[in-house]
Amino acid sequence: MTNSSPKILIIGSTGQVGSALVKVLSDKYSLITPPKLFFEHISYTVLNEKLQILKPTIIINTLAYTNVDKAENAREKVLKLNTIFPKMLANWCSQNKSLLVHYSSDYVYSGEIIDTYSETDKCHPINFYGLTKLQGDSFILNSSADSIILRCGWIYSCSHHSFFKTMLQKMQNDTTLKIVKDQFGTPTPARWIAQITKRLIEDDKLKKGAQIINCVPNGYTTWYGFSVEIFEQLKKIGFSLKTKNILPIYSDEFKQKAKRPKNSRLNNAKLKSIINNDLIDWKSLLSEEMIDI
Repeated sequence: MTNSSPKILIIGSTGQVGSALVKVLSDKYSLITPPKLFFEHISYTVLNEKLQILKPTIIINTLAYTNVDKAENAREKVLKLNTIFPKMLANWCSQNKSLLVHYSSDYVYSGEIIDTYSETDKCHPINFYGLTKLQGDSFILNSSADSIILRCGWIYSCSHHSFFKTMLQKMQNDTTLKIVKDQFGTPTPARWIAQITKRLIEDDKLKKGAQIINCVPNGYTTWYGFSVEIFEQLKKIGFSLKTKNILPIYSDEFKQKAKRPKNSRLNNAKLKSIINNDLIDWKSLLSEEMIDI
């Protein structure tokens, strides 16, 4: 670590992506990792005062309200975290010439097209969570802040609440699982997102202007397909499982308050061109995550 290294503020450093970022970046960079409550329920004036003391050259914002169903009834809180807070960060970064890295969501799309979504496709969220994430993105892009917005989806890890961790628990306790088969996306480890983030903040071409980049590995599947692959890989490493049957069901059979897009597949061609390399597929990344179980 050198004196010329950027000072990086990670907001949400104990969350799924935030904790992965700390592990990936801590050996090379000076990190500021205040607790989550440090930034909750504050005005722009108070935020400005705190940031002027910290003086980060890069702000990585992982803080968000992500419970899609509860978001339908907790609208004021969701709006503050997913829309207003990124807007305040963008304003500060614009005024202080700092780079803002922000994580967006596949839920900004309706999921109605049959192809993968590129960064330039029209956004049309079908739930309140997706709407607030889109509004946060728009405020960042409409500011003059230098920014990188990474659109992610189906994020998981061994350490935090996610579909993957839920499946680990259920497969040890339930004989039969019923999993949705008509929603498509790309399972993406938080650690991989952190590794990609590191590569992007080290790319001088991305330090000026605003970028939206789809941040997913290669391939796609359904929640059912993801669960079957988890099951098969767990069996392969000798994990003790109680589950005997995994049954595919339609999303209409699985009662949820908020609608989900049927197609959350993101086109990662832009990311490939930026890092000048092909990307690993989601199944290979899953096998790497199995090492930490």
